[in-house]
Amino acid sequence: FKDVTVTVNYHTDITIASELKEGECAFEAVKANQLKHHEANVRVVEMLTEQLRADLPEVLTKLEHNYVSRVKVKPSFREMKAGLQQKLDYYQEDILGLMEEYTAKIDSPEAIRALADSCK
Repeated sequence: FKDVTVTVNYHTDITIASELKEGECAFEAVKANQLKHHEANVRVVEMLTEQLRADLPEVLTKLEHNYVSRVKVKPSFREMKAGLQQKLDYYQEDILGLMEEYTAKIDSPEAIRALADSCK
């Protein structure tokens, strides 16, 4: 590989019940809780992107072959690309797992109770 570009995409769904009116305490409390999910997702993606950046040279070295004849360039490239995608899938699994772990902490029963009590 001469150059490798890896694009990491993610999104956070933020949902606030339509019964809550913007500006009211309950709306703002739910919004703040939902933004915690977004902030946690950003941290997870940044952390694992840095890990991927550090690991990528070694991964690519293992995937590259010392010499590829002209006839085998395209098949070899496809093989390397498939191998790289397989390695990237592990990082995707890590990202999703950590996002779920952070979500469980943000939405723990204690946190939800505190959220419900915050506007009383």
